[in-house]
Parts: sequence; C-alpha cells; structure tokens
Amino acid sequence: RRVVFKATSKQRGLFGASSGLDDRVRVRLEKSWAEGFQKEVLPVLLEKEEEFAALYSSTGRPNWSVARMLGLLILRELLSIRSVRELSEGFAFDLRFQHALDVSEAEERVISERSIASFRARLAAGDPEGRLLESVFAALSQSCIRRLRLSTKEQRTDSTFIRSNMERRNRAALLQEVLRTFLAEL
Repeated sequence: RRVVFKATSKQRGLFGASSGLDDRVRVRLEKSWAEGFQKEVLPVLLEKEEEFAALYSSTGRPNWSVARMLGLLILRELLSIRSVRELSEGFAFDLRFQHALDVSEAEERVISERSIASFRARLAAGDPEGRLLESVFAALSQSCIRRLRLSTKEQRTDSTFIRSNMERRNRAALLQEVLRTFLAEL
C-alpha cells in the first residue's frame, strides 16, 4: 500500500480525550504520566515530524500521524509493553494514551497492529542507520535538559562509553549471552 505524508495538525481539538470526564477523574488524569507526555514530549514529536516525510510516497492515502506513531513507540518502551497488540489495545481503550497523544476524534483513537508494523518497517528500510530516531531523541534530550535546568558542563566519564559498547555488541554476542543464561538455568 502506498501512503503519502501528511503532517499532523498542531491545532488542538475542541474536545480532547478528557472532555466529558468528571472533575475528579480529570484531575487524576492530569496528575498521571499522560499529562507530562502531552505537554513535554508530544510538542517535540510534532516539531520533528516533517523529517520523516522522505519515508512516504508522493501518491496514496494520507498517513496516520507520524508524531503520534512515534509517541506510541516511545510509550511502548517507557511502559514495557511487550506486544504490538497490547500497544494498539492500550491506545484504543486507555484514556491516558489518548490524552498523552492528544487524540480528540473518535476515528483517531484506533490504530491497527498492521499500521504500527508497517511504520516500523518503513522506518527500518528508509533510515537503516537510525538517524531520524537519533534526531528525535536528541531533541527530546535537549528539551528535558532545558525543562529541568540541568547543566551539561560536567559529565561522568563512564557514561560516554555506553553508545560505543552498544555498537560493538553484535547478534552473535547477544545469542551467546542468551545461550549461556539458558544453559545456566537448565
């Protein structure tokens, strides 16, 4: 299927996911992780969305929001969600997901497992080096540093080795570790 890039509107809907809620429930929702995600992470994702346009065709049906798709994938990791099905069901039925991603229209509240898988495949094929995601995470890091007023003048030296060690680790080493753990448990 061919999909054309369409940027997500930055204008907020009149009736968000929290409209119509009892005041006590709304207050609880606003104290949850979803409020922080909506206020701090989603704007960065919306800002970086245009960079993903190259992954899409020039003709076809419009894409589902790239910013929200990235948000779903971040939430999957953040909340340790194991499967794509669990992620799509969480988005469809959990008000916190809908609030975090600022979804207001009922038809936007459903995402298929296939759509998530095809986005991940498009991302892997179109950006095998991961530069787009690196750009998103760098922007999120900078946003957090500014928001928390952190100083980056001093850095622990052991923290600089994380990336290089991750790059060195290959599939053979991972398989070796899995087998070693399996045999030890056996």
